Amino acid sequence: LTDEEGNELQFEVIGSAELNGTVYYAMIPVDDQPEEEDVYEYVILKEEKDENGEDVLVTIDDDDEFDIRTMEEEL
Repeated sequence: LTDEEGNELQFEVIGSAELNGTVYYAMIPVDDQPEEEDVYEYVILKEEKDENGEDVLVTIDDDDEFDIRTMEEEL
């Protein structure tokens, strides 16, 4: 993935779900994980089409859409 500053980052998809016609992905950074295997930081991104019709992953900006309880149950 490439962040908004142009930095390339490696992520591993740990789960995905389709909710209300939108696909969401739970991902963990490959290079930035703690020593303990039971503790992970993760991000949730959603799939959208860009202006060229290509699939892109974007952050969730709407607090109502980003209801973590619903996401965790599905992912």
